[in-house]
Amino acid sequence: MFPSQEHQLVDRTADAQYYVAVFKPDLIQRACRGKRYAGLKRNQLSKNVLHTELSPPDFEQLRRAMDATMADGIDSSVLNREAGFGLSPDFSFRHNDPDWLNAGLRHLLLASWRLQQGRSGTNREVSLHPAVRKALDWIEREIEMEGAPMLQYCGVSEAYLSRIFHQQVGVPLSRYRNSVRLSRFWEALREQKDRTLLDAAYSAGFGSYAQFYRVFSEAYQQGPRDLLRQQIPSRSNRA
Repeated sequence: MFPSQEHQLVDRTADAQYYVAVFKPDLIQRACRGKRYAGLKRNQLSKNVLHTELSPPDFEQLRRAMDATMADGIDSSVLNREAGFGLSPDFSFRHNDPDWLNAGLRHLLLASWRLQQGRSGTNREVSLHPAVRKALDWIEREIEMEGAPMLQYCGVSEAYLSRIFHQQVGVPLSRYRNSVRLSRFWEALREQKDRTLLDAAYSAGFGSYAQFYRVFSEAYQQGPRDLLRQQIPSRSNRA
C-alpha cells in the first residue's frame, strides 16, 4: 500500500513466511526528490488505498532485491519465532551492514513506486467508502467503542460492510480486526509481565478465551501457551 508515512497493516500468511519493508518519513524525503516520486510524499492513507497486482517477473525482481537487502541481516527463522516482532524484552532487529540495508530499502521504495505507476501490472486507487473509514476507526478504538456496535456505528449492513471492506482494503474485515486484536494482546503482555493470558486477551478486545485461542492458533500455527513456552518459559504456566 502506498503512500503511508505513519503506519500500515500487512496481511500475514499462515506460516508467517514473508517480508515487511518499512519506509520512515525521513527516508522517503531523502529518496524521493524528483517529480516522478512526488506522490510518495502524500499521506493519503485516510482517504485512499492503492492496490497493485504485479506480473510474476516483476514480483520476482522485488523478491530478489529484498533477499539481497537481507543478506547480512538477522536469520529469518529467528524473526519467525519472535511472535509479534519480538515478545522478548531484549529483542531487537539487527543488521550487520546498516548502510547496505538503507540503500536496499531506498531501491525497493523507488522500484515499487515505478511498478505502481504503470510500467506493468494493474493499478487501482480506491477512495475509501465512508463506512470503511468508520470501520477502521471503530477497530482502532474498539475498547472505548464497546457501547457502540460496529454495524450501528458504520450505518450499513454486515454483508455490505464485509464486501466493501474486503474489496477496498484488500483483506477480510474479520482478519483485519483479529490482527489488530493480536497486536493489542502482545502489547498487553509486554506492558505487564504478570498479566494472565485471559486478562490480556480480554483487554485486546476478544470476546472469550475460546475465540482468542482459535484466532491465535490460526495465526501462529500453535496455541498461546506452547508459543510462550518457547519464548518466555515462566509465562507458559499462567492462563
